Amino acid sequence: MKLLVDTNIIIYHANGDQTLSDYLDKKHIHVSVFSEMELLSYSKITAQEEKLLKEYLNAVTIIGFTDQLKNRAIELRRKFNIKLLDAIIAATSLEYGYTFFTADEDFRKIDNFDFVLYKR
Repeated sequence: MKLLVDTNIIIYHANGDQTLSDYLDKKHIHVSVFSEMELLSYSKITAQEEKLLKEYLNAVTIIGFTDQLKNRAIELRRKFNIKLLDAIIAATSLEYGYTFFTADEDFRKIDNFDFVLYKR
């Protein structure tokens, strides 16, 4: 299964959530470039946290942004009235056919969206 992993999942995983480690083991993980930016631009990130996140991000596939994703995100935002970043990430998942893995229940708003909701 190819997964697009949300920012919140990366944070939980990096903080040692064993359930996530077991679930993500041997899966091909993809991350949106916007999640990468969100993680690394946190103003209170420590040097150690940044180092760990960069190691994590180097081990996954980062998905960039294209005009096709931009147009799909616009459609999703209009149709489901969701936050812009959520629309971009959902568009990425839909466009590439990846299952989206998140702890954010807001994604329930999107029709015909293949996602796994993680509950801690």
